[in-house]
Amino acid sequence: ASRTWRDERDLLIETYADGPADFRISGDTTFTLSWSDTFPFRLQEITVERRIVGDAYDTLAVLSLGTVSYVDQTAQGSISYDYRIRYRADQHPDRVSYPIRVTRKPTARRPFQGNVHQLPGTIEAEHYDEGGQGLTFFDSDAQNTGGAFRPAEGVDIQARDDGGFHVGWVTTGEWLEYTVSTTAPETLFVTAEVASALSGGSFRYLVDGTPTRSISVPSTGSWQTTTTVGREVVFPGGSAVLRLEILRPTAFNIDRLVATRPSSTARAIPGEALDGEFDFYPNPAT
Repeated sequence: ASRTWRDERDLLIETYADGPADFRISGDTTFTLSWSDTFPFRLQEITVERRIVGDAYDTLAVLSLGTVSYVDQTAQGSISYDYRIRYRADQHPDRVSYPIRVTRKPTARRPFQGNVHQLPGTIEAEHYDEGGQGLTFFDSDAQNTGGAFRPAEGVDIQARDDGGFHVGWVTTGEWLEYTVSTTAPETLFVTAEVASALSGGSFRYLVDGTPTRSISVPSTGSWQTTTTVGREVVFPGGSAVLRLEILRPTAFNIDRLVATRPSSTARAIPGEALDGEFDFYPNPAT
């Protein structure tokens, strides 16, 4: 009814006994693909195809004729991939190997591009730590819906109209983590630049697992127009992991986080009080 092929089509129509045989994959973070060549005709092209589970296959590499192995060092995060080998020959149907599914093993946590976020300072939302699903971020599916910046990972990142990127399509339970550092224990006011055509979303921060209270996200009238919401966050001094966790599923986009030392104007930023809670400022107060 949808006029699309199911995966079984590849096995029934494109898999031949004289195609790529004995296809195997080894490795946990870098994958080594190998196969044997029994094709009796003159080959025109050998391609390696890969997809994130649930997506369409893309051509990962075009190989020299006679090649029977390939090393993929581009897999990212704790993501499941399907691989297959395709033979093309003139006047003969393509031969496609049986697909193999593998999941990349999580690596150790690493700050984005090796750079710890120094606070006070600015953190771009898409600069969450490297390491993968379940280790440095959690997303409800494996697809980057926006398709931008880090397309092989599940976090949904979209290009902004004014340049840069934002994280969007958020839903309850998703989170991002950032390795941060402060020179001493201190309390900083951490704002998030957010945009939403709706209202009712909310999130919170956690530092080394200790949560703040929730922060509400108002409607800004569009998915590109931002406003700032925030809350005071206590940092222990030295290195720490700052998590941004989505609480309410009403969609909103996150452009960046900005950590500053509190001032008397900080309490004017929306989102400090929610669900009947209230703040004293400064705290302690007379």
